[in-house]
Amino acid sequence: MWVSIRFSALRDLAYCAAKLGDVPLARSSIKNALGLWEGSKMGPSEVTGLPEWMSWARDYLARTEKGDVH
Repeated sequence: MWVSIRFSALRDLAYCAAKLGDVPLARSSIKNALGLWEGSKMGPSEVTGLPEWMSWARDYLARTEKGDVH
């Protein structure tokens, strides 16, 4: 249970930080959330909207790594 709560908090923090233009915080939150997810035993059905978030997160990481922060 704590994993899904922590993952959800990191996911929401990443969205907020990205909207506010705080790229380092957004990237860090995404990386922590992805690491937590990969290390957990949770299935995709345990987190609502997971496929959409994963797609957004990976796209955001790729865009911000290249310096395109739109």
